[in-house]
Amino acid sequence: MKTKHPVVNHLLRYRGLTKIVSTYCVSIPEHVDGDGRFRATFNQLDAQTGRFASPSVIQTLPKDDEFGIRNGFRASPGHKLVGSDFKQQELAILAQLSGDKNMITAIEGGTDLHGLAAVKVFKLDCGPNDVERLHPVKRGEIKAIQFGLIYGSTAHGLALKIGCKKEQAEQLIADYFRQFPAVQQLIKKVHADVVRDGYVDDVFGRRRYLQAATRTVPRKRWQQMTHQEKRVLRAAEGAKRQAQNFVIQGAAATVTKLAMIRCHQHIAAEHPSIKMILTLHDELHFEVPDDLVNAFASELPRLMCDLGLERFGFKVPFKVDVKVGEAWGSMTKWKGCHDTNQTSS
Repeated sequence: MKTKHPVVNHLLRYRGLTKIVSTYCVSIPEHVDGDGRFRATFNQLDAQTGRFASPSVIQTLPKDDEFGIRNGFRASPGHKLVGSDFKQQELAILAQLSGDKNMITAIEGGTDLHGLAAVKVFKLDCGPNDVERLHPVKRGEIKAIQFGLIYGSTAHGLALKIGCKKEQAEQLIADYFRQFPAVQQLIKKVHADVVRDGYVDDVFGRRRYLQAATRTVPRKRWQQMTHQEKRVLRAAEGAKRQAQNFVIQGAAATVTKLAMIRCHQHIAAEHPSIKMILTLHDELHFEVPDDLVNAFASELPRLMCDLGLERFGFKVPFKVDVKVGEAWGSMTKWKGCHDTNQTSS
């Protein structure tokens, strides 16, 4: 669509700017309390994947943050914001559930999973950790494929995402599955399970019912189907994609919640002056007194990664990045954080 006419990009840009003004520039100040603090609320029962949902705009801030909106969220005087996020958390879970040896070896060795997939699929002549620097476009395409598999995207959705034809997207997905057949087998198994049972369980036992997946229609050409049959078929296919997403995203949500509990227990026992102020999917953010920043930042990798997940069969290690700053938008990687300090789950 973007290539059909030059005006399309201008319209999309206008829509994006309008959303920023109405959603953030207007809404955020309206929800700031009298003491200048923005307090978000979270609901852990709303999202069926198990993720925390929030009616506030805190979870919808654009990633590129072109206008520095995150810089408006600042630590109190005498404090710093300390943030930590799991590195490629959902891909680690995908590797664990599929048992793909290449992915597991890459995670254990600190290899960029998107870079690894790009090297294998596109036959690039560089190491996986060099792909982001040398072939950023190819890495972006592979990233779209891998997260598309997690979120249950179709070839049509991938084509729109990376700006190619549907046939090219289908070929990319096929090439990816040839390199990572265990991932394809996992997806097929999840689809078969939800079609048979009408529900699917994640590795922690959380269950999601998707009865639409069990419904069938007589086998015939698409053009020969009635509108009702088409609706049933679309709903069934959508339910299978939701199941595919759930087993990964649901597990990721539980891992993050376990990390929150572990951090809360440690803070309550050792650092009561520290406040956990935000959870954002696979990220946790804290407001920390200046004199505790280095000590707490050094503790976070262990707290978030050593969760006893071997009880659930986990063998793939999790890793986190730690960032520190006075404002949310200007946080930088904490120099004392190294992967060697992190305990595998």
